[in-house]
Amino acid sequence: MKKNSESATRLYPALPKFEIVFYVVAWISFYFWAVLQVFYISNDITVSALRRGDLEVKRNLFQPSRSLKDTLDFEWTSWNYLLWQTIICAFSLHFVFMRFCEWLWPLHRFFCSAIFSILFCFYFFGWLCVVLLLSQTFVVFFVSYLTRNTICTWVTSIVVLLLLTYKQTIDFLQTQISDDYVLVMYICTCTMCNLRYIAFSLELCWQNSNSKNCDKNLTVVSSLGGSIGHVAKNLILYQFYFPLLVGGPIINYNDFCKQIYEKPIAKWDRSYIIYFVTGIVRYGACHVLIDVLLYYFYVTSIHSDTALLKKVPIHALCGLALCYVQFFCLKYMVLYGLPASVVVAENLSVPGASHCVSGKHRFTDMWKYFDKGLHNWLLRYIYFPLGGYSRNDSFIKSTVNSAIPFVFVYVWHGLHTSHLYWAAVNWFGVYVEKIAMDVYRSERVKIFEAKYLSETNSRRLRAVFSSLPFSLLIVSNLYFLGGTKVGNLYMRRTYTESITSTLLIHVVLYFGVQTSMEISSYQMSKTKQA
Repeated sequence: MKKNSESATRLYPALPKFEIVFYVVAWISFYFWAVLQVFYISNDITVSALRRGDLEVKRNLFQPSRSLKDTLDFEWTSWNYLLWQTIICAFSLHFVFMRFCEWLWPLHRFFCSAIFSILFCFYFFGWLCVVLLLSQTFVVFFVSYLTRNTICTWVTSIVVLLLLTYKQTIDFLQTQISDDYVLVMYICTCTMCNLRYIAFSLELCWQNSNSKNCDKNLTVVSSLGGSIGHVAKNLILYQFYFPLLVGGPIINYNDFCKQIYEKPIAKWDRSYIIYFVTGIVRYGACHVLIDVLLYYFYVTSIHSDTALLKKVPIHALCGLALCYVQFFCLKYMVLYGLPASVVVAENLSVPGASHCVSGKHRFTDMWKYFDKGLHNWLLRYIYFPLGGYSRNDSFIKSTVNSAIPFVFVYVWHGLHTSHLYWAAVNWFGVYVEKIAMDVYRSERVKIFEAKYLSETNSRRLRAVFSSLPFSLLIVSNLYFLGGTKVGNLYMRRTYTESITSTLLIHVVLYFGVQTSMEISSYQMSKTKQA
């Protein structure tokens, strides 16, 4: 009876303990062995990387002998450069300012945060860049307010997005913002603002047309009704809430609205202070860890040298791929986790840091758990309004519904060729997984499994089939991170260089899939028990 109850709470059937231990140990051992190869390669490329300018001499407080640091990842370097000079000071000032506003104007404290954000933008970006930011926001807003039409709103939003990717727009921004690090911060601010004004405008259209997609919550309804000034005020509150202004994470408007109007002011008792401080310290420690690792693992610099990537042994190439993807995950764990911890001060809850990518083998899980805010946004504002997914849908309808969110993500990221490959492979992976899940749940497959396969053998077979998409998932991310040349090189070496190496890679990935399955089952059982 106990065995049946345990199997009911598991996502995947349980395997013998010694088999699971073998898979986990084998996967972790290979992972660390591959990472060690990256450390050796990092020591070998020092001279050539210095000549290219990929490494900079930096002081390492933890080990003075290691003075060279990988600074080629411009997004992280910009964040690291601005962190101490700008972000911490701004967050601290905002924290003090909001506590003062809670005491003086408790009902208008989020409007005070918006004023703080606009002043911050004026100081760092200049008035013309602030005008550009406000212009794109209110152009889309006025179109949605006047037409109440989602198609007009989407067309306007896409046109504005495309205008921001034009070379002339980038050249203009470079004339206004001379510091490249601040320019990166402004572009990140614009990209997050794109999602917020689209979300708000669509909610406005749905409410006024009484669409099935609209949120019936009275707080949300009242925030989108009334005079244009009242509606515009709520747009400003959503668009310019400071902790989420620059880098996210994104939160859907209806969720944000309910929290700022319905949740009470945070009570700063002992437990709440500990909870707040713990989150800040946790992601602060992650930031320090990443910064230290960049003195030892020159992952980004190595991927700028395609000649080197062609020469390294295949096992070292696999280590480079794993390290590059893991670095990306850790980076966004800090970029999203720190703001998500800061908003706790206002008693808000937003989609937080990404999950570790090493424990996810499915495309669907990667999109669901890596950027949880973007996943929720795509579901609410694109996928569900299109009709979502149903077994009764025609092939064309289900294909289009699943592809359009990835088309938007491609446009939103800037129309780069490498991003097209990344989005296309990810759409294909998610779509195939959905079809495979329907096939697996069909009556014929269930009858076949009951007759010829045990539950454990069924899990083993599924893990074998999942090892190929797992490798595609990793390689597709390398298109996004390293560009088209790097992605093509990994694709060629992984699948065509040698049958033996391809088989060995997928054997190791089979261990990774089994480990991922066990982690997912453990997390699901814990959730159901709670």
